Amino acid sequence: MIATQGEEAASHSTRLLDNNHSFSGALQHEKMTVAPQPVYFFDRDPEIFRFVLDYYRTGELHLPTNICGPFVRKELIFWGIDESLIDPCCMPAYMRYDEEKRTKKTLFRDCFEDIDSMQNLVKFSRGWKKWRYRMWLFMDHPTSSFAAQVSFICFLLLLNKAEIALCGRS
Repeated sequence: MIATQGEEAASHSTRLLDNNHSFSGALQHEKMTVAPQPVYFFDRDPEIFRFVLDYYRTGELHLPTNICGPFVRKELIFWGIDESLIDPCCMPAYMRYDEEKRTKKTLFRDCFEDIDSMQNLVKFSRGWKKWRYRMWLFMDHPTSSFAAQVSFICFLLLLNKAEIALCGRS
């Protein structure tokens, strides 16, 4: 008998012993002779444990799609299950967080590389081109200078004032 946060689950010891490479399998194997019906309590997420127990029963690891990947990863590490055992149908949902994190990091890096390259163009340009690059930075990247930040805040205030005036008429 295994309990996770008040929810109890029962499984044949042979199922758990088949997976003795995992944390719960090793624990079950060690404590097997202590009592005829030992109960082990874990302060873990019962929803994920349901899928872990299904893995022990069926040999297939399916995961919920409504729980974030890093949380599931921590639970799998705790239970000693390698993430490579996740069935292919569940892998895209499991990896979605990592892909989104990588995409955000790339976009963020590219955005600031763009500003840096434009600031270098401003430094090494003369005349009309220098003014044009400065205006582009000022208008397109509100964080490029203090004046651009002030201008952006004034623009937002003006926009809010126009929206309030429009709502006041209705």
